[in-house]
Amino acid sequence: MERRSERLLQRGIAHYRAGELGAAQACFDAVLAREPNNGPARFRLSILAEKRGRYAASLELIQQVAREEQARQEVFCQLARAQLANGLVHEAKASVDRALAFPLDKPALLDSLGIVLSQLGEPVRALKLFEHAIAISPGRSFLHYNCALALRALDRNADAEKHLETCLQLQPRHAKAHLALAELRPHDAAYDHVERLRRRWLSHSVEEGGEELVALALYRELDDLGRHGEAWDMLQQAMDMRAKRPQPASSGLWDLLPGESFAATDGTDGTTPLPTPVFIVGLPRSGVELLARRLAQHSEVRRAVPQSAFAREMARAGGADARPVLDRELLESTSAASDEAIARRMRAVAAATGGAVWLHAQALDFLLLGRIARALPDARFLHMQRDPRDVLLAQLAQPSAWPSGSEAAPPLHEAEALADYCVRYRELMQQWHERLPGRILDVQYESLIEKPEMLLRVVCAFIGLGYQPGLRFGPRLHATRIGRSAAYAGRLAGAFERLGS
Repeated sequence: MERRSERLLQRGIAHYRAGELGAAQACFDAVLAREPNNGPARFRLSILAEKRGRYAASLELIQQVAREEQARQEVFCQLARAQLANGLVHEAKASVDRALAFPLDKPALLDSLGIVLSQLGEPVRALKLFEHAIAISPGRSFLHYNCALALRALDRNADAEKHLETCLQLQPRHAKAHLALAELRPHDAAYDHVERLRRRWLSHSVEEGGEELVALALYRELDDLGRHGEAWDMLQQAMDMRAKRPQPASSGLWDLLPGESFAATDGTDGTTPLPTPVFIVGLPRSGVELLARRLAQHSEVRRAVPQSAFAREMARAGGADARPVLDRELLESTSAASDEAIARRMRAVAAATGGAVWLHAQALDFLLLGRIARALPDARFLHMQRDPRDVLLAQLAQPSAWPSGSEAAPPLHEAEALADYCVRYRELMQQWHERLPGRILDVQYESLIEKPEMLLRVVCAFIGLGYQPGLRFGPRLHATRIGRSAAYAGRLAGAFERLGS
């Protein structure tokens, strides 16, 4: 590499570390203008493209590096990240394995590979990498945080708690760790972090953008302690912060959704049985993830990763190179002509996994039931239902994680607006039942909590599986969340009235 290119590359790296992504991009582009085959510049441009949600561009850049450069651990790690972002699950697993064939002595790289494995649904392997990275470099807060998430996925909450506490000792401003700790288990007078959280809140001593997370952590712990007036004050402050952000304008998205009836088929080519696609849908916080984690204990169930979600495949079929925002543009960019490409790609991933059922758990897929049913005529749907008052409160108590500007996202800035969204969802689900008779099974959250074996036997029969005793294991089922909204009935009276209407 010539001296001028080296200086530009180092300048770009400095800009990237400072969070100045535009300046970093300009430097790396300038390197490629001088040296079109410069591998280090293309490697970093791939990372930038991924960070900006331009997944196809990220993959193309890192594939060029992987073809032309001598194999390096960092290249295989970034290749795995880009492949996963593009829904290439098995290719990503292979790239992770190639990266792990090198000496495992770089904590940041081990962390990145652990995150990929977590996203691939392999928390056991991910945990080993996080623990090894911590053994090499115990003073990095992000390693303890990611290790805690892997432990939580394995229901090892006591161990997760220790790593979250270590994370906060190393980085007291880590807002995500504060919220994860608050959500880890119920709190009582002998175990809470209220005073520590209040000090963070009152002093504004959290990382940028973390105020909402700390407010929600305080709500969660105060709610567990029965201090409902104080808890509501914190929840209201979280909603007020959301209300200051731009809210999406109506685009007529919901009017596009209902479609014609769809006939069920066996979904095979007549010779080779394919896994049955099963989609768990419902309002966020209605138990979609809980049911998915339970069903994933079945030996014949394989769970799809979010990067293979139907909305992602729609975006790819429509030529989009970014994380999809579920909006009118996405729906109009694909048509019946796209179905074959979407189905072919999704079935190729499913066929390679083995198993009899291929499970998707994306709550907002309830908006896409018509498109899914058209592309995958053998798909079956499990519709999670929960007391709408409890769902409304649970959604308000979650951080706003949906893409900004999406009309499909639940409006978490106001209880009444969220209630109207829930009513519209309920009306849409009634229409899907009419248009897809026999293909949707309503699953009650409260029954899953109170009578799990009976309910899971019904679910297994519906999706064509035999019940297995292993389904009794999985995430803990807490009855304490049933009816939790009653404590806030006065403050949510207007929203509850709209739900009842």
